Amino acid sequence: ELELIDSYSRLQRGRAYAELARWAGVKPYTPVPGLVVIGAITGDFDTAVLSSSGKGDRVRLPDLLREKDPDLEKAAMAGMNLFSKKGEPLVRPNISGAQRMVDRLREIYSQAYDCEAQPLNVKDLGPDSDLPRARVRKAIRLWDRDRYQVDQPPPQS
Repeated sequence: ELELIDSYSRLQRGRAYAELARWAGVKPYTPVPGLVVIGAITGDFDTAVLSSSGKGDRVRLPDLLREKDPDLEKAAMAGMNLFSKKGEPLVRPNISGAQRMVDRLREIYSQAYDCEAQPLNVKDLGPDSDLPRARVRKAIRLWDRDRYQVDQPPPQS
């Protein structure tokens, strides 16, 4: 959730933009084979943070970085430019789409932790009004709880 960058100080935002450019492999950095970067921001991030009508990062950050951390200026600008690229608007999935998401997440979790995560019904993960990230967090908490209980050694008497 890249919009969290908005809560950082201006200098920290500059460093975050540069780090985003590094992850994404945009100049001055080179792409990392196999690394895929996916970020989510609100539709008004550019106006609220990058433009001069908001926090003005595109205008104010270059001077600040030249003074505080000149090596990051080009990278930070490259990172900010990523926010201007056309993205895909996110649409809240219907119940069957949400169930497919949870099922796929279960496959990924099981593979990542070399375990068999329990199947979950998306309806048990919260009301339809919950955002997908809330359901994802709840599913991972449930799977973590089960995995940690199995991995814990029995109590010593």
